[in-house]
Amino acid sequence: MTYLYNRRVSFFNKIVKQFKHKKLHDLLVVHKIDKEIYKKLQKSAREYLAISKINNLVNMTPNGRLAPKKENQIAFNNFAQAYFQMIKSLKIQKYLKNYIIPVIRYKGGKIDQSNKKNNSRSELPHSDTWAGWTENCLLFFLPLAGDVLRNNVKFFKLPKNIKSSWFKRQSFADASKKFGNKFSQIKPHYKLGYIYIADISLPHVTIREKNAKSRLSVDSALQFKTIKTRSSHKYLTAYISSKENFIPISKADLINKEYYLKCNYKMGEFEIVKGKEFRPVYNLSKKYK
Repeated sequence: MTYLYNRRVSFFNKIVKQFKHKKLHDLLVVHKIDKEIYKKLQKSAREYLAISKINNLVNMTPNGRLAPKKENQIAFNNFAQAYFQMIKSLKIQKYLKNYIIPVIRYKGGKIDQSNKKNNSRSELPHSDTWAGWTENCLLFFLPLAGDVLRNNVKFFKLPKNIKSSWFKRQSFADASKKFGNKFSQIKPHYKLGYIYIADISLPHVTIREKNAKSRLSVDSALQFKTIKTRSSHKYLTAYISSKENFIPISKADLINKEYYLKCNYKMGEFEIVKGKEFRPVYNLSKKYK
């Protein structure tokens, strides 16, 4: 067992001991969500998906991310409010560095044809550190609706002899070829009503079995203050390189009250994420401004 593995376990345990959970692995736990909070999450996410479907899913990336747009802004704010309420119930706020709006995903029963050659598709076994997420993050997986029995996420044990190369940004295809034979699957557990908290380094993969139908779910990383990151800026994912994606804890608690998330693009509009014409996907604004 290496220093790096022990470091991950120590960081992970300090956070998850704040709430009730069942341990599935050294770096993966499951927590049953309060029923009323879960109902709010499902209702707002389904409304968000319904608006996306009305617009022929033009806001969906090949990996299934449903981008927030002006047309689904209300549902987006309702979901963000409920999601933060759920995070608050875990009693981990004092450790949080900031609040990142979760990504709502729609995974069809079959892989998107345009995603089959993507070397960073979620259908390849991967660690989110390979996508550029930093070492001070934990991952939150939340199945919300649909066929979670045959269309789900499988988790693997983190090799105990990991080296610093595990935390460098790299192609999922290349990295899974290099590390794949070291993966050992964790006993499957992916059910509605539960949230799965994993270390950012933990390998996982999107799985679709025969006759699978669509699934609506969330995967989101949150940053914590309890560990220092050693990743250089050039390796960071674009999502965490943009300060607009981060919301102070104090303001996130007031979404749909004093603040709301103002979406800057309409359905079908191309998002400009860098350069002189950069415009963030959303801004935190004063309500009724």
